[in-house]
Amino acid sequence: MKNQVKALLVGLFFSCVLNSVFPQESAFEELLDYSMDITFSFCGETSDGHFLVVPGKCMVLKLSTEGEVVKEMTYELETSGGEYEWTWISGLLDIPGDPSHHIAIAESYNGYTEIGNVFHIVKFDDDLNYDPNEVVVVDLSAEVKNYWHRLPPRFLMEEDGSLCFACLAVRWDDTSGLMYVRVTAQGDKIVVFDDGFDDPYAEIYDFSLNDDHYNMVISFREGTPPCNYLYYCEVSRDFVSERKFCFTNGSSSEASLIYENGVDSLVWGVVDAHAYSVPERISESVFLLPTIVKGYPYYGTTTQDGVAVWKMDAGFNLIGHAFFDVFNGKDKHEILYTWNPVLGRDNEVFFCYTTYKGGTGGPQQNVICKLDADLNLKWRRWYGGESEYHVATGFSLTSDGGCLLSGVGHPSPSHYYDPYPYVLKITSDGYCSVPESEPLLKPFCCYPNPVDDQLHLEFSPDVSPDQVELYDLQGRLLLTQRKNLENIDMEGLPSGTYSLRVVMADGNTYIDKVVKP
Repeated sequence: MKNQVKALLVGLFFSCVLNSVFPQESAFEELLDYSMDITFSFCGETSDGHFLVVPGKCMVLKLSTEGEVVKEMTYELETSGGEYEWTWISGLLDIPGDPSHHIAIAESYNGYTEIGNVFHIVKFDDDLNYDPNEVVVVDLSAEVKNYWHRLPPRFLMEEDGSLCFACLAVRWDDTSGLMYVRVTAQGDKIVVFDDGFDDPYAEIYDFSLNDDHYNMVISFREGTPPCNYLYYCEVSRDFVSERKFCFTNGSSSEASLIYENGVDSLVWGVVDAHAYSVPERISESVFLLPTIVKGYPYYGTTTQDGVAVWKMDAGFNLIGHAFFDVFNGKDKHEILYTWNPVLGRDNEVFFCYTTYKGGTGGPQQNVICKLDADLNLKWRRWYGGESEYHVATGFSLTSDGGCLLSGVGHPSPSHYYDPYPYVLKITSDGYCSVPESEPLLKPFCCYPNPVDDQLHLEFSPDVSPDQVELYDLQGRLLLTQRKNLENIDMEGLPSGTYSLRVVMADGNTYIDKVVKP
């Protein structure tokens, strides 16, 4: 292979090295020396305590608990060729009742030369071994011209070995609609196109099995002029719609149903139906829905976004909510990039979103939060630098009580052509550290950055800051502050790059970079 995959355990973003480091078991950051051809990844866990990562294209990696690549598998589809033909792995699933085996769904797509679509269902074990004779080929060329989608298909593995998936597809007569496919363990297929939503641009965000029916979350447009709606739907095993409920209306002129149910905090905005809003069921009668909250200030057309988690009962009644970075002026935009940004386990909720520094053209950080069942914040961690551009697309829970995050990084917002995959293993207390390097997940953030005069700090509720120190690049101490740690006066300092050192009451130390133009 031209691109050899290797693990680099490094401190990536900051110019100073910590005076004290606290390595934690099963915690790592891994940068993969591999150029991605697509901008999403998947991650999961094996039954023997290792981790699976799809870093893009047609590769699956097995990582140790220390973050080393111990094995890799590359699966290339045999296709009919063509200048614009693409192949990639578009799904990674666990097999119900068989924790030592997994499923990768490899996809071939060519919307330009119109060859249709082909899926390969590859069953492999914890050591990434698979039998080529057992690969199930699903050829949809007769039904599908191409996928006109912003989102990849949503896949579901059932206990009888059948695979179901749904997506927006284009027929050979150039009409489009939602397509549902069920494939038996032997490869027999049932394909259904649903016209019930009367929207050729409808997209599916979630597809899951609940007892004897499927649950789906679908975004589509409705009304004149059209506006975006996010619907929760129940569909029979024969793909016949049984019930649907409107979560949100993304129109700028109308409040959402959630707002109409009595959330007075949303007096400035609505819920954006374009968010990656996959619900997480945390019990038989309670589920959580993450969304973007879009603000419409009184001046001009400038918007500021935040994110929220909504708690609903089985009757779609709102019984709780939590807002994150809503219209606080710290960052201009928050967005949900992961396919499943909320994960629940044992009365705990993990939530992942992305925050933009200075708008959609600025650098990004990933934010990971841990909440209790009542959506109270237990801790919050920030990952990323002040110049890099990060997107988190894979998010899964791990058996040690933590979570695994995979995503795509870019050197800068303008360098989309050179993406690289990365992986974060996060412990139950929210940290990621590697020996002889600095903790990369920090329990605080500073803003604005770059800063003109006043630098503001926000701390996670589980830490107690003791003092803040500011150094120049030569290591000279310029400032020590032990009171009012949320506000640091930098007005009299010259332009340059500074190192901000935050010392917690328990002795842990964290460093960030601050730029003054």
